[in-house]
Amino acid sequence: MQNYIIYPETYRKLEDSKLSDRVTELKDRPYHGMLSEEGVVAYVKEIMQKGYFKTFSTQKKGRLQDLFQKLDHHNWNINRNGNSKLHEARLEDVLLFTGWYASHILSPDDINNYKKFGFDSVEDFVGVVGADIMNNSSLSMHNDPHIWTTNTPDGRTLKNIITGSSHADLVIEQTDITTYETTNPMGTRVGFRPVGDEDKGGVYACHSIEGKLLVSLIKYAEQCSINSQILGQENAPTFLRAMNEHPQFGGSTAEHLIGFDGDTTRNYFHYFIDMLTETAERNVHSIPSNGNSHYDIIINDGNLIFKLNGETKTVFYPSDQAIRGLFIQAANGLGRTSVRELKETLAFRYSNEFKELEKRFSER
Repeated sequence: MQNYIIYPETYRKLEDSKLSDRVTELKDRPYHGMLSEEGVVAYVKEIMQKGYFKTFSTQKKGRLQDLFQKLDHHNWNINRNGNSKLHEARLEDVLLFTGWYASHILSPDDINNYKKFGFDSVEDFVGVVGADIMNNSSLSMHNDPHIWTTNTPDGRTLKNIITGSSHADLVIEQTDITTYETTNPMGTRVGFRPVGDEDKGGVYACHSIEGKLLVSLIKYAEQCSINSQILGQENAPTFLRAMNEHPQFGGSTAEHLIGFDGDTTRNYFHYFIDMLTETAERNVHSIPSNGNSHYDIIINDGNLIFKLNGETKTVFYPSDQAIRGLFIQAANGLGRTSVRELKETLAFRYSNEFKELEKRFSER
């Protein structure tokens, strides 16, 4: 199913009008599997019988008909800071702009009164509402994830998610949700766009590696002197006490209950993260991917970079959010690591035991 990026200022319209609540509360989410032209026709007939389309102008109906009949002649046009990028239209887009998805929470009168909800066109209105419904229908693997946004120095806005896969492996997703001037396949300015390859980055790891990644995040903060409300001799105990309110909640693997390799993980505290654009094959700070490879973890320009086969997949900018996200992911049982292991790893970093081992290690 197609996913869409709804621009922040557009999504606020859904929040202000309480339509986002309607989407969240929707129990019977629309699902159609593989979409065909015959399926689109059937779905359109379905909503026509319920009174939809009556308020669509002849011109709007004509544009929809042309999009459906000449799909390969139509594209989204996304202007990324002066560089226009075409994105091919799909059948999901046709169905989206008919209002079929939106009809699951909107009445024909709602659609007719789109300006009441803060929208300038009916196409943008049914498109944004439908896109939010579609996005929510695709979030089954993202139960209780940690989500935060990052504003980058080059003016982009990134949405970050730390969660777990259906196999309880670590998933980090990063999406560029920056507002770019967007024209839909029918030539109308809209406040959202389909997700393209250039929008997505991510880390899809395997095994119980959250503890090792936590060590890398701590080392990154220390090496780059990042201001942290979580790390440090005074902050860490406060954070750990707060995390006691988030005990292990569920989990589908034995590691959630018994921990895994905490003692081995702690050894990585003794190694610096490479501050290079290209890493050596023996980079200590790395995590295995789910594709028989590994993500190198390096520092560049003060940011933490995850590279897979030399290609940058995710960039963490200075903040505490990734550390907080790992703890929440573990506490909610979304990965393969217990929250107890992460607590013990963080506590170890500021313990007398760590100081003694660090001294012995430096004397080697």
